[in-house]
Amino acid sequence: MTVIINPSNAAIAAIADHVAQACSGNTLAKDFVQVILSQISLEDFELQDQKSWVKILSSLFSTSLIRTPGIANIRVNHEAVNTNDTGSNRSTLEIISNDYPFLIDSFKMVLDNLGVTCYAIAHPVLSVTRDNTGSLIATPGEFNESVVWMEIERLTSEDSDELIKSIAQTLEDVRVSVADWKAMRNRMLE
Repeated sequence: MTVIINPSNAAIAAIADHVAQACSGNTLAKDFVQVILSQISLEDFELQDQKSWVKILSSLFSTSLIRTPGIANIRVNHEAVNTNDTGSNRSTLEIISNDYPFLIDSFKMVLDNLGVTCYAIAHPVLSVTRDNTGSLIATPGEFNESVVWMEIERLTSEDSDELIKSIAQTLEDVRVSVADWKAMRNRMLE
């Protein structure tokens, strides 16, 4: 049996406070960070320092603030994750979408097909409530969303655009497959 040890509550609370401050005092940011980091293993958590986590989570929170139902928010961020690394040779991929099975494997296949190296992945699932405009209003909430963060090799603007387009198409393929799997299975059994 594998036991996953999570970051301490004090470490999570400290980062949550910093993210809320970075996000103009938005208290929802605290809940967002608490839920995200409670799903990260201690081993993965220790790959970044506190300032880096604040940058990562502030960016993810910003990416998740407004999302049209059924449409993913996909962003390639070129800012250095590590606050000490001003000439970073890495980008990050942020995806906020409906929660479906096979997402990470599907995203990794996209990266492999494009020849993009992935160094780290975090994939918590966030329970949210959104209003009719898609604005995030509560977490935990009534609907599960996948929050995906991948540290990848640095991309040009053109390569970033191609990656975003490929991820969006892959999400659509996964959505269709998940919605249609029972009908496909029944057809195969005929």
